[in-house]
Amino acid sequence: MTYDKDRLRECLFDEETAPALAALEDGPKDISYLAGQCGMPEDEVRERLSYLVEHGFLVVREGAYSADAEKMAGAMEDADYSGIVDSVTVMDSYLN
Repeated sequence: MTYDKDRLRECLFDEETAPALAALEDGPKDISYLAGQCGMPEDEVRERLSYLVEHGFLVVREGAYSADAEKMAGAMEDADYSGIVDSVTVMDSYLN
């Protein structure tokens, strides 16, 4: 399945949903937990994460979201997707 690389980058580095994505590093979480991490309504979090779900970067099973780490890593390693490295660098500079 193909996806828009720019749209993927926007979803992965959305400041407002970044806390939810970070929380998934520890394992599956339900939408209410993710919404609490983001400080926004569940429906809005679902909508913002929908592109990642649609393209298999996030998986929803029995109401719990989990990240497909291998697929995300593969997208980041994609030679044609070098812009993501710049995004990570910029994001890192804000955090530090």
